[in-house]
Amino acid sequence: MNNFIGTGEFEYVADAATRKMLHNAFMAISQTNMWDYIAKENYSFMMDTSYEINLINAKMFELEDVGHSGCSYGWTMRMMQKLAIMGEEKFTPFNLSIADLCNLKSPLAISRLIKGNLSVIK
Repeated sequence: MNNFIGTGEFEYVADAATRKMLHNAFMAISQTNMWDYIAKENYSFMMDTSYEINLINAKMFELEDVGHSGCSYGWTMRMMQKLAIMGEEKFTPFNLSIADLCNLKSPLAISRLIKGNLSVIK
């Protein structure tokens, strides 16, 4: 992994809850030195029980419990994987295009919708 992964601030992400989730994961991966692990192929971050993912998860929770659902956690970790692979320069437009496509709704709102609370997204 040779790409510059950035500072972890995600200023270009409009939704505050999404930005908080991304920052939390970024800091946990950085502090545990697991960027190479995140960049590897992973069928399911949610189902991963490896030592590495457990270390990252523990650090994420230690830093701050951001209230992940399964959906928001999986999405956040996929975004970290994309960042690790692409580097920040290429990731930023990728992330913005995803945000535009989703009308800047947060993964938390999407997971609430999936859980049946249709009033969250208007």
